[in-house]
Amino acid sequence: MDETEDSSDIWVMDADGSNLTNITYTPNVREYQPSWSPSGTQLLFVREIEGQVISEQPDIFVMDANGETPATNLTNTDESEIDPAWSPDGTRIAFAGVREGGDEIVTMDPDGQNEEILTGDGPEGEDRAPDWSPDSTKVVFMNRTSEGELWEIWAVNRDGSGDTNLTDNPADDMFPSWSPNGTEITFSSNRAATETDPDRVDIFAMPAPTTLPPPSTTASRSTIE
Repeated sequence: MDETEDSSDIWVMDADGSNLTNITYTPNVREYQPSWSPSGTQLLFVREIEGQVISEQPDIFVMDANGETPATNLTNTDESEIDPAWSPDGTRIAFAGVREGGDEIVTMDPDGQNEEILTGDGPEGEDRAPDWSPDSTKVVFMNRTSEGELWEIWAVNRDGSGDTNLTDNPADDMFPSWSPNGTEITFSSNRAATETDPDRVDIFAMPAPTTLPPPSTTASRSTIE
């Protein structure tokens, strides 16, 4: 990524680090959070553009991975949309967006149509960093009930049902990622921080739910304590 104080671009390269290529090249514009399509032919990313209410606000764009065609704005609103993630089956895109006054997890078709809000925390809550289960039936994400509160890992079904807190731990649990085989969810957490190492953050793993809500009334806990 070529980044200055006021700009950053989307780059691609071969898996061995060769053939580094800037595919957006937008001076004085910030672009970040690239996400591949399952086919590997397209990329989602966030671009900050001029807003009507605030000076700059992020929208979600898509473009061909070869950089030969202009990027298309999929959200095109005056709200903030970030953290795009393509479903493994290629049919939906999840992202974190301001909707109905709150920061929610939203899905849309690959062309930006047919938005659906999966979460509904109201203006005080905040949902971020969605990640799809390998079978595209569920979305895991991080949530906090209000600014200053602790982050927790939640999951929700593709249709918005079964919203469930998976960690329920007195620590900041953030940035979840579903394992490729669907059996575990990893996340970062400061739950192992100490008085001598208060900034410690580790990677934890927990069993992934097979259904939402889980059959047990107790939310799944981390397998690493």
